[in-house]
Amino acid sequence: MDEIVIEVISEKIGSKEHSEIVNIVREVIEEYKFKNVRIFEREVFDENITLKYGVIPTPSIAINGVLMVIGRKPLKKEIKDLILRATMANL
Repeated sequence: MDEIVIEVISEKIGSKEHSEIVNIVREVIEEYKFKNVRIFEREVFDENITLKYGVIPTPSIAINGVLMVIGRKPLKKEIKDLILRATMANL
């Protein structure tokens, strides 16, 4: 199975909302024992993020380079479903 890359994109790394989302993603990975998943924390003002995704509202989550959640905090179940979908796409 290929690696799954999750990018959590916020205005500021370390903000309360950003940290909450990263913690939820980590909980889902641990709880469901997903393997080969890496989390990258990104700031929306990073030039590389703007070039890759354009101007986007925050918070947002990209999985394997595709924006999956835009401008809102996702539910834990939603994150689980998105990771499962990415896992199935890699089979």
